[in-house]
Amino acid sequence: MRFKIKLENIRIYGFNGCIEEESKIGTEYIVNIEITTVNTSYKIDELTETVDYCQVYAIIEEESRNRYNLIETLAHKIFHRIKSIPNIEGCIVEIKKLNPPINGDVESVTVIFAT
Repeated sequence: MRFKIKLENIRIYGFNGCIEEESKIGTEYIVNIEITTVNTSYKIDELTETVDYCQVYAIIEEESRNRYNLIETLAHKIFHRIKSIPNIEGCIVEIKKLNPPINGDVESVTVIFAT
């Protein structure tokens, strides 16, 4: 059976951006993940038969420690690593950069990778 697993509103702190101050000060990000999986774990009630969302969280945490100029790159790195986990048929990675350095009142900038 096909079903979805979501990890929502994961708060991370990163030092991504093209502006020098971003690499020094950093900023908050919100990450949302939606995974489509095909498995029968619900029948046998075993974690080994489904997607371990602790593993997904660890990927987000690990990649957020790296510095990239673009949040597009960060989103793609997370997306690619999650897609390589067994039993994953599809994935959506959404990253919101809160309070981006734009000369205006902008709450966030969002990048979404999906298949």
